[in-house]
Amino acid sequence: AFPIAMSFPIMTYFLTVIFLGEPPVLTRLLGAIVAVAGVIMISNEQNRNQEQVEDIAGEKSKRRLDLWGLAGALVTAVLYAVGTTLLQVGIEGVDIIGGSFVRIVFGSIAFVPMFAVARQQGMPWPTRNATIRVIIAGFFGMALGSILYVGAVAMVGAAIMSVIASTAPLFAIPVSVFILKEKVTPLALVGVALTLTGIVLVVMGF
Repeated sequence: AFPIAMSFPIMTYFLTVIFLGEPPVLTRLLGAIVAVAGVIMISNEQNRNQEQVEDIAGEKSKRRLDLWGLAGALVTAVLYAVGTTLLQVGIEGVDIIGGSFVRIVFGSIAFVPMFAVARQQGMPWPTRNATIRVIIAGFFGMALGSILYVGAVAMVGAAIMSVIASTAPLFAIPVSVFILKEKVTPLALVGVALTLTGIVLVVMGF
């Protein structure tokens, strides 16, 4: 499911070419594919380090094919791609802070019915400590992060920004090495190299 969800930069590239009339730069498409492959490799290695599921025979349990999960991953990729492409159109000629405000407000309104349904189904209120942590995370992620994201889309475009935004697992490697004291596997290093190469190809677009 994760590779499907992380393929949204490739979808974004085709959407911007087809609907926004951007020139079809093949090196940019190649860079998106290479970067996505690198991100998938990094994430798979990180998940493999965290897996400690053992059965009686000592073998890892096989993952059941979940069609609903795959469908959800595909929908996620499509929504990411469409949302980023529409953002490039909507932010044109608009102040970055104003555009971010509208984006956050209407995005938050969409959570109201989902929150109401979850409460009816017995979802407990978050604890005080959890609420404080989420508020702090929301300030950096939803406020500052949204402004920077919108500004980046306005400056470099949806196709380039979607690739850069998908490389979040790359920045988790220094944390896992220096704080969690985890070892970086050779495959993870290959993933880092592919991700950086893909970003260079996308940004240069020669």
